[in-house]
Amino acid sequence: MNYAKSSINIKDSHNFLHNKTLIEKLLDTSNLTKDDIVIEIGPGKGIITEALDKRCKQVTAVEYDEELYRNLLTREWNNTSIIHADFLCYEFPNDTKVKIFSNIPFNMTTDILMKILDNFQVIEDFYIIMQREAAERFIGAPYKPESLKSLLFKPIFTSSIIHIFNNTDFYPVPNIDIVMVHFHKKEFCDIKKAPIIMYWDMLTYLYNMNGSTFKEKTREIFSYEQQKRVKNSVKFDMDTPISLWTFEQWLGIFNCYKQFVPDNKKQQVKGAFKKYEISQNRLDKIYRSRNY
Repeated sequence: MNYAKSSINIKDSHNFLHNKTLIEKLLDTSNLTKDDIVIEIGPGKGIITEALDKRCKQVTAVEYDEELYRNLLTREWNNTSIIHADFLCYEFPNDTKVKIFSNIPFNMTTDILMKILDNFQVIEDFYIIMQREAAERFIGAPYKPESLKSLLFKPIFTSSIIHIFNNTDFYPVPNIDIVMVHFHKKEFCDIKKAPIIMYWDMLTYLYNMNGSTFKEKTREIFSYEQQKRVKNSVKFDMDTPISLWTFEQWLGIFNCYKQFVPDNKKQQVKGAFKKYEISQNRLDKIYRSRNY
């Protein structure tokens, strides 16, 4: 998907880490090695970049703000390339596996993580410093009930909170809880014998359907007999609200959808994820313009 350039001043919406010892501790808890190729989103003043530069084979630091970018160019780097670009328009290498380690602008969390999801084929691990509320929304269980965002990532990545920060670890000092989240790619995707986009389409389609229960959400694509088959296969009540469906139940629903729903109904579901990305990007731009 093509993302529009951000119109906000990134450095005015970014909370920077300032303790080098803490950054070394965070890197020690990661699985980054001297053989890794790493992308850093929004290096800012370069305190994380400096530590990555000493540890990793190759670092690409993507900075949008021109003043911060120029300041980074004045530093000496051994293994780091400083790129002046909007990460949302950045093109990942298509023939190299990469990892990501970043303290991102919190108001761009959804855009950044959806960009990462779109490029999951080349990303092995990503470590993101983010607002705790957003982290729990993207991780889902066991921290919170599953959400659309957590369910998009779950077939591909395991995820967990690996560090909880003190507010004074940042400047400006934020008034929100901040954590570091690790997303690690699974050896095998949980979606079998079907493209992942088919699962994403079904997922976003059902989330956007009217109603709240399984019976209401699926009536446009499952016949009543198919609904009963799913109920018996997945083992939950047809009146269970969508907020209580587990990831395992979603996988069961998808397997039934893949096998039993006719092509003409699958056609009306096709493209739902792309529409969701476009609408989400539009809403995020409106939110950012109102708040910055």
